[in-house]
Amino acid sequence: MTPQAARRLAREAALQGFELAARVLNEDWGPDQPLHHETVRNWGENMDEVVVAKRDAALRDYERGLRPESPPNAVPLLVIGMDGGR
Repeated sequence: MTPQAARRLAREAALQGFELAARVLNEDWGPDQPLHHETVRNWGENMDEVVVAKRDAALRDYERGLRPESPPNAVPLLVIGMDGGR
């Protein structure tokens, strides 16, 4: 499953429940074999376990003093004109 498909499945299952999510995904994706709501539930729960495990690992790292890397600072704006400085 692609990351985009996984996000879509997780969003639909969280917002609408598994049966409605299966119906919506079947309509949008048009699979050869329709998705059963239990399949959607299993996938959603498996993704949940992965997300929770990553969150717990990040929390353990934070508690040990391993902080996430901060994003780089924005590049300062440099404006160059072609008028010769006049």
